Amino acid sequence: MAAAIAPLSSVLRDQPDSQQARYLLGLCHFLAEHYLEAVSVLEPLWPSMSNDFMYLYVLGNAAHSAGQTNLDEKALNRLVEVGGDTAQFHLIMGKAYLNREEPERALAELERAERANPDLPFVHFNLGMASMRTHNDERAWQSFSKI
Repeated sequence: MAAAIAPLSSVLRDQPDSQQARYLLGLCHFLAEHYLEAVSVLEPLWPSMSNDFMYLYVLGNAAHSAGQTNLDEKALNRLVEVGGDTAQFHLIMGKAYLNREEPERALAELERAERANPDLPFVHFNLGMASMRTHNDERAWQSFSKI
């Protein structure tokens, strides 16, 4: 991903209104753990992408990691509004809470995801991780054994 930053930055310089280049560049910065840059690139997309579940997830996590609490909360609140009560929503919320070092909240969301769809990819892995962080080794083992 880091190798794509320079070419995408060039495209964005040449085409500053390119939402696709901006979004891809923001994702690359996020995956390269350049959180301030990710926020800087992604935040201008809010008017057109604030209904996009994955955009809100990435923006919120980047803002959290960059210490931008207001934007983090804004994105998280919007994510809740957009997400509804689907298994995928609860999985993403659980993962977000894991990223924020809030394993108890993560467990609650991941358990909702598992109840809604026990075959959802990555739900058992993330349940195992959250269980380990809450020192519930038996639950972690049960979750990991379902992968």
